Amino acid sequence: MTIHIMRGSDDEVVPFEQSVVLGDALVAAGHRIEFYRLEGAGHGAGAFFGEPVMDIVDQFLKENLEQ
Repeated sequence: MTIHIMRGSDDEVVPFEQSVVLGDALVAAGHRIEFYRLEGAGHGAGAFFGEPVMDIVDQFLKENLEQ
């Protein structure tokens, strides 16, 4: 299973660096991850709902969910 992490670089609620630590820990524990940094995006910002991001999420779900 692959774990999907998508974070905004300008998140004022949860520091971006915490997601890097999380990603590193998941990899160290043997998990595969896809990590995306949305440059300039804040916490839950509109950038997460644009077509390019939705395309990434759609592709991830198609590749990782059992049909």
